[in-house]
Amino acid sequence: GATGVRLTKAGVQFLDGAQGAMTHLAHAVDRVGAFAQAERNIVRIGILAPLTSGFLDDLLRLAVDQRSPPQLSLTEGSAAEHLSGLRTGRLDLAFLTEAPASARCANRPLWRERLVAVLPTQHALAAKTQLGWPDLVDEHFLIPSGGSAGDIEGLLINRFTRLGRTPSITRQAAGRETLMRLIALGQGVMITVESAAGAALAGVIGRPIAREAAPFHAVWSAQNSKPAVKRLIALAVQHAP
Repeated sequence: GATGVRLTKAGVQFLDGAQGAMTHLAHAVDRVGAFAQAERNIVRIGILAPLTSGFLDDLLRLAVDQRSPPQLSLTEGSAAEHLSGLRTGRLDLAFLTEAPASARCANRPLWRERLVAVLPTQHALAAKTQLGWPDLVDEHFLIPSGGSAGDIEGLLINRFTRLGRTPSITRQAAGRETLMRLIALGQGVMITVESAAGAALAGVIGRPIAREAAPFHAVWSAQNSKPAVKRLIALAVQHAP
């Protein structure tokens, strides 16, 4: 070269190896950057029950139609599981029927849904347009596993205690759709929210319970700084009824 210095064969191999390593490093940095960008756009959401028609379904449809749509990930589970997920960072956001008393979580009330009794279509109470708890004191209640099962069971015990009765309850290791099939077979009744009852199967019918509604809150970690999460919460607040 111009300096009169010649690289040995070992030196040439070293430089070739170093250039290759730098190229691999640059590619790795690019991949990490792309992963971080994708991660910022993922919104991991905890829900209590399978997604059906209603406010939450409408909200997510609106979200994916935005100019910068999030990538959505949904997890079904109980309120306790979702609160744990928010604390550990496994979840970004949850829609729950109770606001947690925790300084580590922020929350915003969004909408309410009427509670509905799901009955066999041939049930005597199906002739009524609206039910009260006294109408249901002799019924056997089926409760699906996970999700809001604990909330529903607690509600039944509370309302029946006021009437001087104890509810007949069976927890089933099955989801709502399977329980609706059992209800159609005359095996009991189920309490759920109106949006879930709207997806009722043939052979069952939903009847609202007077003066009973479940409040739904958006809950998220106060330390969560993802722009995609903030945009989704703002959209929820904007369109809340």
